[in-house]
Amino acid sequence: MLIKEVAFGEAIINPDYSADALAAAIALHEGFTYQPSADFFWKQALGNENSDLFTTTRHLTADYLDAIKSGMEEGECLVIACRSYDKGLDKAYTNIAVKKIPQMLLDRCEFGKDDYSLNIAHPSAYEDEEVEDDE
Repeated sequence: MLIKEVAFGEAIINPDYSADALAAAIALHEGFTYQPSADFFWKQALGNENSDLFTTTRHLTADYLDAIKSGMEEGECLVIACRSYDKGLDKAYTNIAVKKIPQMLLDRCEFGKDDYSLNIAHPSAYEDEEVEDDE
């Protein structure tokens, strides 16, 4: 299970999640069909016959993007969903769209956190109130 509920109803990304589960969730969110290629690690999901999706939690660098581009054939399009990327990479190639993993998923989830203790320096002091009986 990719997302689990912990104390106080908070949804977090399961610390035991697999990269495949994350890629499948992003594919569903982006309208792709999760179908990893046996030949290319960056072909994880299929949008149509010429478009693929690659999801990674690593920071995308120009060298990494260039290496992926070198393995693409003419006419292929790719969407890369990543946690972060070097400035300008979202415009480096016309047939590669670089996006941050949807903020909707990241904003609602905290990776591996299950302690929601409040750090209260000076808690309010409440005096015990006496309850009067109307007898």
